[in-house]
Amino acid sequence: MSNLLQSLPVLPGFLAKMETELIRRSIFGTAAIEGNPLSEDAVGELLKMADSLSDGKEISANQAEREIRNLKRLYKTLEDREVVTADLTENFIKSVHETVTAGIDYYHNSPGKYRNEVVKVGNAEHGGIYTPPKTLSDIRALMEIFISWINAPEMKVADLLLRAAAAHYHLAMIHPFQDGNGRTARFIEAVLLSSGEGGLLPLMMSNFYYRNIDRYFIAFSDSRKSGDMTPFLKFYFEGVIESLSEVQQKVLSDLNAVLIREYLSVLLREKKIVSRQHDLMLQLIETGKDVSLRALYGDPVFKPLYISVAESTARRDLKKLIELELIKPVAGKNYAVNWDRFKRL
Repeated sequence: MSNLLQSLPVLPGFLAKMETELIRRSIFGTAAIEGNPLSEDAVGELLKMADSLSDGKEISANQAEREIRNLKRLYKTLEDREVVTADLTENFIKSVHETVTAGIDYYHNSPGKYRNEVVKVGNAEHGGIYTPPKTLSDIRALMEIFISWINAPEMKVADLLLRAAAAHYHLAMIHPFQDGNGRTARFIEAVLLSSGEGGLLPLMMSNFYYRNIDRYFIAFSDSRKSGDMTPFLKFYFEGVIESLSEVQQKVLSDLNAVLIREYLSVLLREKKIVSRQHDLMLQLIETGKDVSLRALYGDPVFKPLYISVAESTARRDLKKLIELELIKPVAGKNYAVNWDRFKRL
């Protein structure tokens, strides 16, 4: 599947636009898993606001908003090739946690520092409560073993997807920090995926976990109880397949939209449609709206095209587009884009 995606022709500007969208969704998803109450739209607005401010300038003292801003700073580091190609180190994991929890007053949490008290994770609905390693000495020992193992030669030549999943799972099981462990583990997964040919996948998995949040927690619980990572890996690879398929569909949809626009341009050049009809079709495709004679004069999207056009001309436009099978009747007196026509291009 990843080879297929790499072979698809990606149009200029499409990748940057898609990365922006996926970063927003990933930040929303990884924060929402931990209970952040902001909607995806609110997260998007907050990220836009952050883009307009200089570094170090505060947006808000609100905890939910600060969590989003911290994650934005963190995901920005994925652009640094030195970060995503280096061996995984304890200092790097600590720096990720420090960024995740900076400036937020979580109970007994110290940004970038391992905990030294007992915590409990999970609940009865998701397979029961888990008590991770309890003491600082145990955490330090386990993290040293984890780092040695994840950087071992056999792991570094292992499948990229498997190594990232293993890091996510075991870091979450050690649960080395007082708070922010989930966000840290998911970002470490993203870093390892970015170190190879992960493409857009590093930006997609957190949103998959959020969309399937109950199964996400249960996968951890089932693996812990069985002493076998298989339940988590099955869930993880389902997310990989779903995410890659989503990217494929987005790329193909973008290409299809270009073909449709080119086809409409051909009709215009051949004088089979006039410029107003051409522009109306573009609006219908862009907005996904239905249209009616009444909407041509009342809907703000279409009104500029028909504000000085007689009703008889508007009727002829609709009739022409129907004859060319570019639109088709739907409910009531409305018409919609005839997508079946474009499938035959």
